[in-house]
Amino acid sequence: MGEERLKVAVVGMGPRGLSILERLCANSTECNTAKQVEIHLVDPYPLGAGKVWRTNQSKHLLMNTVACQITLFTDSSVE
Repeated sequence: MGEERLKVAVVGMGPRGLSILERLCANSTECNTAKQVEIHLVDPYPLGAGKVWRTNQSKHLLMNTVACQITLFTDSSVE
């Protein structure tokens, strides 16, 4: 048999999808497995913006989520 892999799909690559990808990468070294991880990123919209967060929207609409709910700068408070 071929090598067994752990396959993960992240659907939606806006801020939350990017955060999930970052956490998968950050925690991959702590997993006790010899399996390779194959990650598929699925989104027809631009990476980092997604469908809702458009890069060309008005500057007064910075984000439509409470600021404390999203971060790309992880620290010990992020699990």
